[in-house]
Amino acid sequence: MALTKKEYKELSKLRSECDHINIDMFLNQYNRTILLGYTEKGYIFHSYIHNGELHNIVYNNHTEELLVHCNDLDSIEALTITKRVYPESLDQEFCSICLGKGQIIHFSGYNESRYNLYKDKKYWALTHINF
Repeated sequence: MALTKKEYKELSKLRSECDHINIDMFLNQYNRTILLGYTEKGYIFHSYIHNGELHNIVYNNHTEELLVHCNDLDSIEALTITKRVYPESLDQEFCSICLGKGQIIHFSGYNESRYNLYKDKKYWALTHINF
């Protein structure tokens, strides 16, 4: 049976509630990078946990200009601004949350050198504190 307009609105509301990602979804809330990638324009996209809060920033790596800073992801579709994600920087718990919500993550090639450089660091890029 086809959806009525009312049913469609109810499903849309339910979908938007399901798409929201917040810190409460993480069992491990320690400070760390959970995603690092870049946008279509070549800006850095960095998602991380800091002091029990989820942060998402976009910045120009050349000028170190902060372009976007927000807490939580109001919609998992916000991740579509990333062109590619560095797979070696992706947090396993965050990846599981995204995949559980049907989010497709587009990876760049795995970079062993980058992994070795950052593997023991909490953050793999600048955070809101740097701006």
